[in-house]
Amino acid sequence: MKNFIYYIILPFLFILGACENDTDSLPSMPEPETPDSPVEFTLFMYMPWSQNLTPDLQHNLTEMQAALGKEHFPDKRVVSFISTSSTQAQMVEITAGQRKILKNYESPDLTTSQGIASILEDVKTLAPAQHYAMTIGCHGSGWLPVGALNIDRTVSLHSFCIPVSNHPVTRYFGGIDIQWQTDVSALVNAIESARIHLDFLLFDACYMGGVETAYELRHVADITVLSPTEIMGRGIPYGSVGTLLLQDDIDWQQFCNKYYDFFSSYSSPYATLSVIDSQYLEQLADAMRQLNNNSTWNPELTSQLQSFGGYYGENIFFDLGQYADFLSENGYDVSHFTSILHQSVIASVHTEYCYIYLYGIIPIRHYSGLSTSAPSTSQVTVSWESTRWAIDTKKQ
Repeated sequence: MKNFIYYIILPFLFILGACENDTDSLPSMPEPETPDSPVEFTLFMYMPWSQNLTPDLQHNLTEMQAALGKEHFPDKRVVSFISTSSTQAQMVEITAGQRKILKNYESPDLTTSQGIASILEDVKTLAPAQHYAMTIGCHGSGWLPVGALNIDRTVSLHSFCIPVSNHPVTRYFGGIDIQWQTDVSALVNAIESARIHLDFLLFDACYMGGVETAYELRHVADITVLSPTEIMGRGIPYGSVGTLLLQDDIDWQQFCNKYYDFFSSYSSPYATLSVIDSQYLEQLADAMRQLNNNSTWNPELTSQLQSFGGYYGENIFFDLGQYADFLSENGYDVSHFTSILHQSVIASVHTEYCYIYLYGIIPIRHYSGLSTSAPSTSQVTVSWESTRWAIDTKKQ
């Protein structure tokens, strides 16, 4: 952090003695360091400790640095908080050709709203702007609360994150171990506490593209960019799409298309991405509640739903649009819900298949842009009814 320190370079007695001399002989005082003037826009790339993803995250920054060398953005800045170990982190500014260290951190608090808010306050001080946006690169597990995956199972959580032969690594929100995981609600509270509103929030992490997550984030970001499936470990191809995030008027479908183009020819050609307009999500919740009031879910249909994967061999993330269609099979008109869902998802892409670490690939036959865990009966999702989405769409 830039320190605003005024140096007193003359001892008190020396000052008294100097009063008898010509004032022109006094040494000049150094000019105090002044804060940076706000720019139009700061993009903040947040990369908390993610253990085995650290090399991929460093590569993401290298790609962004190279991308900035191809296009000039005079009134915009890119800064990143990146954990270099479990106890150390840096705030760096990324420009064409270099990274400038703005602040070093020792044992930063990465999992509480207070800790994240403090980091966001540093962003405001070190890279003040009229507008902010944020990307988050790490592991991810969607709306699931901290500890949901640390239940007593024969397959440990670590087995999903430790590289195995012929199994490419994928991402989620935080690190592998519970002490590095963060609840989405803590992130929301941090952004609100820091008094920042985001033009967009991009989650470069697995399974964050659920309606439960998007709904939780609706008040802190105008746009959310999320994947309903697992994301390959190399993450967002910033070399291809990084500078699009700095455009004045982002073409989100172009962003998605470039994302698709990269992964469709990648060694592991699996990708999904959706761009959500937060202004429609409360209308979507109202429509879902109306649908729930007039329908009852048939558990026998769960096996027919498009699954985007889950954990421990259980499918817990399902396509939201198809779920609504199945709910309406008793005759209730789902067209209102579908219309608002289409308004909410302003851009999206998906490859023919999605990938689940250790469990292989799943064909994508239905893709509305958002997932839901509403029909899941897994022990992992027992807390689903306490999500804000579930509360606001509950049958009355």
